Amino acid sequence: MQLAAPSKGNEPSEDVRLWSLPLFSSGPGSTVLETALASETRHRIQDFWHPALRLPREAVEYVCAVCKDFAPHVRQEALLVLKRYNFEKRRSCRSGESRPGGSLQVVSLTCVNLALKHWGRKGLPEQKLHWLSCNSFTRSDFVAAEADVMTVLGGCVHLDGVLLADWVALLLHFGSRSVSGKQPLEFLQGVASHIADVLAFEDELMHKYPPSELALTILQTAVVLSTKRFQQSGMVAHLAFLVGMPDEKVLRLSERMLALTVGKRTMEYLLEGSAATGDDEDDRTPGRSPNNNSSTCEESPSDRSRIRS
Repeated sequence: MQLAAPSKGNEPSEDVRLWSLPLFSSGPGSTVLETALASETRHRIQDFWHPALRLPREAVEYVCAVCKDFAPHVRQEALLVLKRYNFEKRRSCRSGESRPGGSLQVVSLTCVNLALKHWGRKGLPEQKLHWLSCNSFTRSDFVAAEADVMTVLGGCVHLDGVLLADWVALLLHFGSRSVSGKQPLEFLQGVASHIADVLAFEDELMHKYPPSELALTILQTAVVLSTKRFQQSGMVAHLAFLVGMPDEKVLRLSERMLALTVGKRTMEYLLEGSAATGDDEDDRTPGRSPNNNSSTCEESPSDRSRIRS
């Protein structure tokens, strides 16, 4: 696994990736996939995203803001570490073994720092920690918070095979031969990263579906946004077979992700446009007259401006 060295100012390069794509060629694809699925089953990320354990929205926004210049896996790891910490603290409270915890802000910064140490080789400089916290905490506060987080997590920062960035890169590798032309690999990866950031605020979805199914649906949603047509691609159909996710389930969940990502109005426009382009024989959408030019998805400049917005 190759990681880019931190750039000047101890900021990691934006092209740092969770999985180096050549890594997958080191063994049979079926073995890699089986290992990832087994790890996903062993480490149930869904438990940490239970709605009853929901973090304050301000805390999630703060972690995302601090990690905005870092690679996607750093943002996801930091948030997952914070979720795991919250889960373990609540469980210890129920069992009567509660440990004193620090401020949520200093704990959040500590989780970001640990994620960056794991993936970027170096953590945040002490001056940066003070700047991000507006000088609200001392050096001893950060040291105590890191010791607390590591103790609560049993010294384990990373859980193998549970990050969405893991699965997006893995599935893109398996489907890379089908990605060409209008859907270059880098473009789909960028769109998928944005959708994954949106899901950071959706505890219900993250709790209900395993990372493999979420990542597969993220790719389907990315394909829809890149082609502006709501239909399952051949690449996604092949990947759905590998993951064991029914096609109907992929499309239903993708429609839900579309609404979260671009809003219901734009989603309805995409669905309407897909219906129009999918009925080329009579050039009409269901329930509309074939002579009505407003039924197609390319007639009105105002309609085109909606999808751009």
